[in-house]
Amino acid sequence: MTRILVPLDGSALAEQALPAAGRIALALDAELLLLHVVEASPPEEVHGQRHLATAEAARAYLVDRAAALSGIKAAIHVHEEGRQDTAKAIGEHVEELRSDLVVIATHGDHRFGRFLQGSVAQRALFFGGAPVLTIPAETAADPSGWRSLAIAVDSSGEHKLPLDWLGDFARSLGLSVELLAAMDTKRSLSGEERAIQRSMPGAMAQALEAAFLEAEAWLSGLASDRGLAGLAVRSELLRGSPERALPERLARSPGSILVIGTHGRAGLGALWEGSVASKLLPRLSGPVLLVRLGSVT
Repeated sequence: MTRILVPLDGSALAEQALPAAGRIALALDAELLLLHVVEASPPEEVHGQRHLATAEAARAYLVDRAAALSGIKAAIHVHEEGRQDTAKAIGEHVEELRSDLVVIATHGDHRFGRFLQGSVAQRALFFGGAPVLTIPAETAADPSGWRSLAIAVDSSGEHKLPLDWLGDFARSLGLSVELLAAMDTKRSLSGEERAIQRSMPGAMAQALEAAFLEAEAWLSGLASDRGLAGLAVRSELLRGSPERALPERLARSPGSILVIGTHGRAGLGALWEGSVASKLLPRLSGPVLLVRLGSVT
């Protein structure tokens, strides 16, 4: 990893991404590239602050922010041609500027809600294919407190995460790895399964337990993947639906970066099974690393 892209709009809220991006840049000896896209019809304010309306104002602002990054290699880029769709412009710059990672601050109680519907700015960041680390501005914690990379895996084993890349990322930051999977139990059965459970409770209970044990064994085996060699790795299979079990588990483990994989089709629309993601992401309050399944080398 040699270049980390940080989109900034001139607001203090967007700058909440800088401490996290700075820690990663120092650990990997990477360059921070501060980006601003000039809008065609810029608002007077953004997040309650004066908006950067011209290329000259944006350049001066980015130069100032770069100078404040003590000990970190930093560069700036201003996209001067006014764009109506700044989100798409940011996404295009991921590839154009050869960025390996995007770090962006997000905000709002439902910071991923419109993302999953395909209309939020962050969706465009996947155009270039780089992983995206989102930092919740309201709860942005000191990145020196990061302790583990919590990788959410599909208990069916169908969706392949780039464990080699994630292992390298964890090693560079001195993080341990937690492999977390959630599996439906009686409380999260589908309507059809609940009907079966009512008519044959014993058989359904045995089937659920057998499936749980099988998934647990698979998850334990995943911990020995060569991409995670040399790391402190633990695995845990959680009972319950992912949208409930994972946030509850993460709440008990402060200092984690949650990793979620996406197929990259229509932004996050195809993340896992879509409906699971739409329920899971709004419940999360910590940093989330979004990685395309099988695409990072």
